[in-house]
Amino acid sequence: MNLGAGGYRSGQVLQLIEQYVLPLEPDFLLVDCMPGDDVRLRRTYPSGSESLARVLFYSRVYRLLRLGVGWVRDEPLGPVGDVRIEPRAGQMVPGGGNHEEILALAAAAGVPLWFLDYPFVGSPGEAPARALAPANALPEGAQVISSTPRLLASGLTGPQLFLDNNHLTREGSRLVGEAAADVLEGPLRAALP
Repeated sequence: MNLGAGGYRSGQVLQLIEQYVLPLEPDFLLVDCMPGDDVRLRRTYPSGSESLARVLFYSRVYRLLRLGVGWVRDEPLGPVGDVRIEPRAGQMVPGGGNHEEILALAAAAGVPLWFLDYPFVGSPGEAPARALAPANALPEGAQVISSTPRLLASGLTGPQLFLDNNHLTREGSRLVGEAAADVLEGPLRAALP
């Protein structure tokens, strides 16, 4: 099952896994979020606010308000096809991200977890891809699928692999999928009856 949602930060991924994915009893989890992408979430809500947090998290009105605030602050997404987009100042949260919490949640549920290395393309002149989430940027003990070497070995350019700085083209997605399949084939076979 692919329950990924483009634009979700690690805090939203943590809540999604906890509230909706783990009840489905998955055989494993594959998560693709850049480190330091979000403020760290508290694992418990103050009494009475859990239902409000869930409503806000999945509310279209709330998402539209957040997009509107981003537009007013001049923080829109870059145009499709521009591979020179750099992360805006302040986009990464120092010491932030919820990867440790995601890892701990999966471990507590007994579900194997892999992170993707989050391939990214930056300024012209850079290699066609680099990893924003290499193993040394993730919590100790995290299993990481390195898809960036597969992209580099393809010989394709940044615009052939990415629509913008971090959204893959069809070909880029295929290559990342192959890298993930190479690692996950064994666990998938073991999960089949």
